[in-house]
Amino acid sequence: METEKEINTRIMAITMQIQEKHAELSKFLDEMPVTIPNENHPRINIEILKDYYESLKNILDHSATILPSHPRPDSNRALDAGFLNFDLRSAIERIKQEEVWIAGKHNAITLMKSESMRIVLIAMHEGNEMKEHQAQGPISVHIIEGKIKFTTENKSVILQKDQLLTLHEN
Repeated sequence: METEKEINTRIMAITMQIQEKHAELSKFLDEMPVTIPNENHPRINIEILKDYYESLKNILDHSATILPSHPRPDSNRALDAGFLNFDLRSAIERIKQEEVWIAGKHNAITLMKSESMRIVLIAMHEGNEMKEHQAQGPISVHIIEGKIKFTTENKSVILQKDQLLTLHEN
């Protein structure tokens, strides 16, 4: 059985390989979970480290299919790629540090956008409201924290943490 030290050595080696030999992929390292214990991830165990190593390996394995799309203006990250991995807690923290959120408005970041699918993370303050609109394709709404009242032309429901809603287009 591999030790934590051995896995960390492999993580360091593959990270260095990405940075030194595949500089174009370095921007994806920011999307990866942090392996050093911190407030969000106080316990790092061998399984987490192995998963992290595998995600780094996947970056290299899928590097030929990672093509940058139109990223958020302040970022170099790809929106459409063969393999994308997100730390949602870090993304939530990021959008809650931006001026729009601080000004009391809801804030969002597109995590993934392709011809057939779009994933948008939205943070809303209590009492905020989104204007009525229609989606051209099916949607899902997953509540990560808090609760919202979601209303359609025919129905209304209160969604709470860990609940998911799906709707067809329009």
